[in-house]
Amino acid sequence: MEEGVWSWVNLNDVYYNTFSNRGSCGNSPIGNLEAGGSSMQIVFPTTAPASDAANIYNASINGCSMNIYSKKFLGLGADDARKFMRTYNY
Repeated sequence: MEEGVWSWVNLNDVYYNTFSNRGSCGNSPIGNLEAGGSSMQIVFPTTAPASDAANIYNASINGCSMNIYSKKFLGLGADDARKFMRTYNY
């Protein structure tokens, strides 16, 4: 969960200045899909209430507070995808 949330924070802070104005959320945040070596994370803002069971977490940064869906999928990373493709000859 944390890996996905922090990559989302970095994306929205560095590229979209979402958290630059104290007390507001600035530019509209976007979601991201990140494929690592062995896992993939999908993260996006949502209006649903925060719930650990639903993978929705609250993030408050510089006065901007929003709920974020964050889920990790093990075995769907880039390295695992290449291994899978080498295993099967299409």
